[in-house]
Formats: sequence, structure tokens, C-alpha cells
Amino acid sequence: MRSPGETSTKLYRELDFKGSKGYVKESVIKDLSKIGAIIFDCDGVLIDARNSYTKTIGVTLSYVLSHLTSRRIPPSVFPTKLIYALRRSGGFNNDWDTVYAILLYIFAKLPRESSTELIEFTDSLQGTTLRNLKRRFEEARSVLSTLRGEEFTSTLQKAILPDLEREARKLDSTGIKSLRSVLLKGGDKKRVEEIMRAADKFLSHPKSMKEDLLATVFDEFFYGKELFTKMNGTKPCFNNTAGLINREKIIVKRKILAALDNAVGRNRLGIASGRSITAAQYTLKSALEYFNPNALVFIEDEERKLKSMNERSNIWKPKPYSLLKALENINGYEKALYAGDSAEDYMMAKTVNQLNDNIIFVGVYGHTYAPATTLRNYLSQEADVVLPTVNELPVILNRFKRR
Repeated sequence: MRSPGETSTKLYRELDFKGSKGYVKESVIKDLSKIGAIIFDCDGVLIDARNSYTKTIGVTLSYVLSHLTSRRIPPSVFPTKLIYALRRSGGFNNDWDTVYAILLYIFAKLPRESSTELIEFTDSLQGTTLRNLKRRFEEARSVLSTLRGEEFTSTLQKAILPDLEREARKLDSTGIKSLRSVLLKGGDKKRVEEIMRAADKFLSHPKSMKEDLLATVFDEFFYGKELFTKMNGTKPCFNNTAGLINREKIIVKRKILAALDNAVGRNRLGIASGRSITAAQYTLKSALEYFNPNALVFIEDEERKLKSMNERSNIWKPKPYSLLKALENINGYEKALYAGDSAEDYMMAKTVNQLNDNIIFVGVYGHTYAPATTLRNYLSQEADVVLPTVNELPVILNRFKRR
């Protein structure tokens, strides 16, 4: 594999944006003048979600484990670098899945006495208690109370979570499925299977929202009382405070959207995102008016429409569903740009190109957890265009439009 420096020198045109570097692959320059549609991911591209979605993962883990152990386990115990290690596998575009993966791994690494308590508790769940999320959660209070608070927190920080970060290198785009495989290969298979069944029964993930305890807790902390009630038609059970969504900031500037709208033509901007349209509207507000309403695909909303959760793996990134659906309602373009910030985004664009060969992928790195690392990764993977943010897109399109 080429070093990042060697790759940029041989394959890319390097550009400077007030101290931040951008790269355009020489082989795609002639195609930039053919761009007739632009599709964006949301998080890390249009919206800075590092203090919202990413923080909600730690808050949810803290809330669940503190309840189970009757010990305060702060969100800071769960490092951001672990979350991004899971995302780099390409299988954790859905943050509910990320929370589930971390909990499942922790459960699998509990002392035998504690894991037995968890298994026996979930075996007792049935009927109304199982169906009622709040009652199920309350019944679980102190189930893992034999774990000593400070000792358990130390074990999480020094052993369990670092081990999961290393194991994340073995995971792939199948996400939870690949984690289950790693756990089964690394321990007592029968015991691990019992723990998996216990986790599935208690957390009920993935299931419909009425049954999914994990997703409900996550969404209540992310959306907050008012938005959660608006989306689900029911008041929250676990959180009555303002949602972490309020910490989000818009990355893309309105004048940039106007310039891009002018560059490719009216109604040729779209979105293919894992979030819901409610979350997008809440943060983007009137900026959403620049996008073709028929080219907006929000996977969380798509999942809610599914008749079976077995189908969810077909719509979440890196599967090409959202990008293809967004492009369906934009006609007459020769080439399209897709701007994303994650491994799943890059994989999805490559998959669509295997079908149609009409996507130029733009990897943005400026609002990721580790921008320098993300930049190096995109260059080593030979992404078509690499930019600090989407705010540099008009410069790229104008500079190379006649070449």
C-alpha cells in the first residue's frame, strides 16, 4: 500500500483552503464538468453531530450500565476512539447498533457470577413485564450489583473496552453479525450463546420501536422530551430533559447550498442519511429547502416502515439503498457527486459504481473524530476527492468545470 504522501503526489491534484488541504484525483478531473446531481450524507457532512449522536452513545451506555449495577458509570468511560473504531469497520452506521455491540461485548466479558445473574433475570421475563419497556427496565435494577463499582469501571477502562477496540479490526460491514462471530470464536461457545440470548431478550434490539428498549433509551436522550413525543406519539419513559440534538451545529453554509444549486440545476441536491427527517429538519431548518424533497432518504424513517426487522440489513449503509433511492428522482444527469465522511459512505459509493459507474465520491474529514487520520485513510483508499468540508465543493466544481 502506498503511503499517504506518495499517494497524494502521484494520483492527486493538491489544493490549499486557508491552511487545510484538499485533493482531487487526476483521473476524475475531466468528469467534474459532467456533474448533474449532488447527494449528501448528513452527520459530519451537513451537520456536526460529534456532540449529539456520538455523545448519546456514551450517555446511553452509562444509563443502562449504571442502572444494572447500581453504580455510577459516567459516559466518559466510553472513549470516542472506540466508537470510531467500530464505525471504521463499515458495519456500524446505525448508532443503536454501536450501543448494542458495546453492551454485548461487555456482557460477554463479565465474571461468570454476574453473567449468570443476567441470564437468570432475562429467563424470568415474560408476559406484560417483557412487553412494557419501563417495567422491564425497572425490574433489571441492580441485576449486576455484585460487580464492585470502582473495580468494574477500572476493568472497563483498562481491559474490556481496549480489548473491544482491538477486536474491532476483525469486524466488517455485517456489523453485529461479525461481532457475534468474533465472540463465539473467542470463548465458551455455549456460554456466549446464553449471554447473547439474554442480551437480545433484555434489550430487544433490533425490534420495532414499541419493543426495542435500547433504541428507545437512545432516542429519548438524543431527541429529548418534545421531539421524542412528536415522533412516537408517546411520552418518554426514561428522560425528560432536553435532547442532545440541541448541541448540533450546521456545517454547510447557505451560500454554498445556493452556489451548488446554481451549479447543477434546481432540484438536483439530495440527502442519503441514517438519521430521521425530524432530526434533519430540526437542525437544518430552512436550509433543507435547497434540497429536492423527492430526493431525501432518511434511513431511520425507512426502517420504521419495514414489516420485518430482518429486512433492515438491506437498507442501512453500506448497502446502496439510500443513495440509489435518492438518485431515482433526479433525472438527466451524467455524473453525480456523493459526499460522505465514513467508511460506510465510501463503501456504498463503490457499490453503486459497480452497478452504474456514475458516482464521484467526495470524502470530507474536517468534522470527524480524528481529521488527520480520516484524511490519510481516504488518500490511502484512493477516494476520488478529499476535502475539509463540503463548503469547498463550489471551488472544485468551478475550477475544473471546463477541463
